[in-house]
Amino acid sequence: MEILSFLAAILAAAAGCGVGYVLRDRMILGRLRTAQSSAEKVVAEAEARRKEILLEAKDEALKIRAEADREREEILSAAYREAEKLKGEGDAEATRIYSQAYSRNPQLFKLLRTLESYKKIFADNTTAILSSDSELLKILVEGERAAR
Repeated sequence: MEILSFLAAILAAAAGCGVGYVLRDRMILGRLRTAQSSAEKVVAEAEARRKEILLEAKDEALKIRAEADREREEILSAAYREAEKLKGEGDAEATRIYSQAYSRNPQLFKLLRTLESYKKIFADNTTAILSSDSELLKILVEGERAAR
């Protein structure tokens, strides 16, 4: 580029242009190059800062996700503990109620347990072959008298 400027200056001098015009053109070209170089530097710095900010944002997002996951696990763990506690309390209450029912009327309790068992064993269209001394057969044939 310097050679072209020099040649342009020689041609201008030969064509009768003053040296002032040539020097002015060279100064303008120099300023233009400086401005372009400065602009490229600013753009490069801005791009580097953009990438830095993006990395910081991604890092912060990872930290936030990790914290949210930790809090989620804590909440689920506390909920599971509470559910297990309530289930245990419910089971204890059910056992207490069964115990009271059994102590008041052992035959009724036995009948209810037998009926629950049969309900779980037999489906809608189940065929059963029962022996003559089967509790279920007695209940089906004799009704409430068999439970006593």
